[in-house]
Amino acid sequence: MENIDKEFRWVLKVLDSSTTLRHIKTSENLFNLFLKKHSQSFKSLGKKDIYKSICKEEFRSNMKEKIREVQKI
Repeated sequence: MENIDKEFRWVLKVLDSSTTLRHIKTSENLFNLFLKKHSQSFKSLGKKDIYKSICKEEFRSNMKEKIREVQKI
């Protein structure tokens, strides 16, 4: 679980460092690969993939914020 969280934090750092909409799209692709890579781990955690849902919600929220920030530039 610690490794999954560490990788998720790294994906968020990549998103946060994005300076263009293309960068943001690339970080979204990275996030989708992260989800795919850890799909079995999420299932083994049970509880209807609650951690996966939390990651998705946090990423989407950060992505929306980053898009607004980039569009202001």
